Amino acid sequence: MYSEHYGNFPSDTNGFPNALLQLVKGDYCNIGEVTGPGDDGSAFKEALSRGKPIPEQRCSRIYVQGLSENSNPQIAILWDKRSTPGGDHFRRPWGERLREVCLVDGSMKVISEQGWVAFSSNQIELLVREGMDKATARHYYEIN
Repeated sequence: MYSEHYGNFPSDTNGFPNALLQLVKGDYCNIGEVTGPGDDGSAFKEALSRGKPIPEQRCSRIYVQGLSENSNPQIAILWDKRSTPGGDHFRRPWGERLREVCLVDGSMKVISEQGWVAFSSNQIELLVREGMDKATARHYYEIN
């Protein structure tokens, strides 16, 4: 997909959820990969069946648009909107609250809820250095 878009990751004028939907429609990933812990994917299933845009607030994972394969590899491109005890892959009721984060280089990090404020602040600065205006960068980290 990236070669089809000259190294740019998917984007959509209707918002990042619809960029994620492009990945699902193109069979690059499945609904479970673009939804966070406890999300049954109903927003994506509805969008696929009805063809309507998905509101950002209905997404359980946040995706940053406007990045490419050449962006800073340490920028977070996709992450869990909310922390989960044990994280997405190792959920357990007694676990530390964690968010799983995918970076531009394809690697993954696990960030504790305690470390989230510092992590997100650093990420906003990385996005600004990448050329994104600060309000847009901050918006990704303030979506509820």
